Amino acid sequence: GQSGSANVSNYIADNNGTIGFTEVSFVTDSARAAKGMQSALIKNAAGIYVAPTAAAAASMIAGATVDAQGFVTFDYKQASNKTGYPVVAVTYLLGKTAKSAKNALVAEFATWMINDYGPSSADALGYAPLAGAIKTAALAQVAKVNSK
Repeated sequence: GQSGSANVSNYIADNNGTIGFTEVSFVTDSARAAKGMQSALIKNAAGIYVAPTAAAAASMIAGATVDAQGFVTFDYKQASNKTGYPVVAVTYLLGKTAKSAKNALVAEFATWMINDYGPSSADALGYAPLAGAIKTAALAQVAKVNSK
């Protein structure tokens, strides 16, 4: 056992035959990849073994639902989704609805992350940018920040 994702990932990379659970960005890190660390393909509900790529994560996330407060619920039984990687998570950004200069900056930052930084940089960092309906839902939540 190791404490923290970096330590778990380093232990796996340094010890032949070990397995563990960590986010894909730790696996694709050049130092660990050079040591032979690899990710496993995971069988999805369609019966297809899928690699943890940004496109595969985005495919899985596209089948999720988002409630009025912005909470995401995944459908792990997407039997017709042959490209979805079934082990995904989303990152939440919290913001206040009250009007203030700081809250305006938070809203601006979130909009930039979703519209600009995510699409151009997420894949290279081991993440999937938001797209389609979930991106629309995220931007609707961002519009609530600094709105009252």
